[in-house]
Amino acid sequence: CAELSVEIQRSSRLVTDVSVFDLYQGKHVPDGKESLAFSMLFQSVERTLRDEEVDQAFDRILRGLIKKFDVKLR
Repeated sequence: CAELSVEIQRSSRLVTDVSVFDLYQGKHVPDGKESLAFSMLFQSVERTLRDEEVDQAFDRILRGLIKKFDVKLR
């Protein structure tokens, strides 16, 4: 969990806070795996962010997590 949170924050300067709000292990999740839900705060002290900027940052974060940790988006 902590390693993923750190990687998320490192992936984009727009991410100012990351926290896990749900962790599930059990039915429909393979043995040895976890289902995690993250809350991410995207923010700039300089200006209002556009939806496109946040979408691009999220996509970049997700691609990085898939590559580094082999995560699956549910």
